[in-house]
Parts: sequence; C-alpha cells; structure tokens
Amino acid sequence: VRSNGIRKRGILHFCKCLPLSKLTCLILRNNPIGDEGIKHLCEVLWSSKISILILEGCGIYDDGIISLCKPQLKTASGATPSAVRQSNWFNDPRTKEVIPISKLQSLDLSFNSFGPVAMGQLANVLDSRCQLTLLNLRNCSICDLSFVILTKVLHKCKTLSSIVLEGNRIRSLTPLIKILSEVELTSINLARNLISTTGAEALLSFLEMRIDTVDNKPKTKEEFLEYRGNIRTIDDWMRSPPPTKVKTFIFDDGKTSGCPGPNPAICSDPDIQTKIDTFLKRTMPD
Repeated sequence: VRSNGIRKRGILHFCKCLPLSKLTCLILRNNPIGDEGIKHLCEVLWSSKISILILEGCGIYDDGIISLCKPQLKTASGATPSAVRQSNWFNDPRTKEVIPISKLQSLDLSFNSFGPVAMGQLANVLDSRCQLTLLNLRNCSICDLSFVILTKVLHKCKTLSSIVLEGNRIRSLTPLIKILSEVELTSINLARNLISTTGAEALLSFLEMRIDTVDNKPKTKEEFLEYRGNIRTIDDWMRSPPPTKVKTFIFDDGKTSGCPGPNPAICSDPDIQTKIDTFLKRTMPD
C-alpha cells in the first residue's frame, strides 16, 4: 500500500483487520501516517504475522520510534487495554509484556527523522531476544551521539546480519571499529555520511589485522609475524582469520551528486572502497 496517501485515521481502520490477516510483509512506504499512526499500528503489530515492516518516509519522529520499542502488556489472545476493560486486567497471570517489533525479521525506518533519545529506545530492544536480520536506517538524521548509542548494543543482537546507515551525519568510525570484532554483522552500509580521511584510515588499519589463532586477539601484521611459535611468514599471517565477520562494507556507493554527497574521505582518496574490498575479500587458503 505504498504511496496511497494513508494517514493516521486510515491506518486505524487498516489495523482492525491486521491481526486476522495472513500478511507477513507490510509496506507502508511514503504514507504520512506519522507518530499517531504508528501508535495505532503498535497495538496490533505483535499480534499479527508481520515479519517484514517497511516504514520508509512515513513522517515518523521520536515519539513514533519510542512507540515501536515501548513494552506493552498483552493477554494470551493478544488483546490490549483498549480492547479489555476488566478491572483486574493488569493482575491477570495470562498477561505478558511484549515489544511491538520483537517478532520482526526486517525493519525499514529509512527517510524518517529521530534523535538520540529515540535511538536509545531502539537500542534497548536490540538484545538476545531480538529476531531482526536487517535494520535499515538510511537518511534518518543519525548523528555521532546516536551512532555511539547504536554501536554499543550491536553485539547483543546475534541475528542481525545487515545494517544500512547510508545518508546520515556520522563523522567518526571509532565507536564502530571498537566493536567490529564482536558483532555478527556481515554487511554494513555507511555511504554518504560525513566520514573523514582519518576515519577511513582507522578502518583500513583495523581491517588489515588478523586474529591470533593462539590467544584469539587481533594483532597487526608486524606483531603477528613476531609472535612466538611457527608464525614467521606472510603466508602464516594470511591464513589467520580476519578480525571481523563483515563481508560487505559499503563506504562509497559510487554516487557523486545529490544530498547528502559522498563521504569527505572519498575526495581525498577515491580508491578507499577498493582498499576496503581488498581486505574483506582475503580468504584463508585451502
């Protein structure tokens, strides 16, 4: 139902039939449902069969993100306080606390805008119970503070394999580099941010590392070659595992126009993406 002009009143009627539907993918792209519409959707989202939710360009701000991540009490049948009026509802042992997006496998929040407070709420649900495999936060006005909040929890969500952060206002890669060896991510998109040459060089230095097969700690090539034992050659260094599971790291998407533009580091070194790909494509010899 993309680009159909659905607003908060329209989404209210739509939500009435959602729990009974067999829909597993819901695309609401470019419908101005806003934060109020998201609140209506949250009341039935957990009770539905939706596993893929696309909310690109839906006019969602902090309140809407907080609603998606705020725990709700549900009965065994999935009903909410608005549907159940008994005075002892909160004391019913059949009720439980659930998070609206806890059963989603893919969540697209691109082209919405939210700050660090909302990012903190989103980060709180990215834990071991989270089932997300893809999180799309493209053009969400994410600043460095929000980026720090997000990176601190990425290692907790073991199912998350791909994250899109293209077109935000991220300047520093330090928070990401600190956790790259701990995350299960295989794909990261950081194109069209504000990352400088210094940040790009720090990333390249990290990717050049290899994991020491003895104590499982990242070491530089020089440290690795000087390590005790039989590790004395470049071949030995190449055989050791890379310091991260990431296979795809998009730093430059090849676009030179539009807003936002490419990362400033691209202007200084147009070959950064090639260098990143070279490190990531190194594999252990047979």
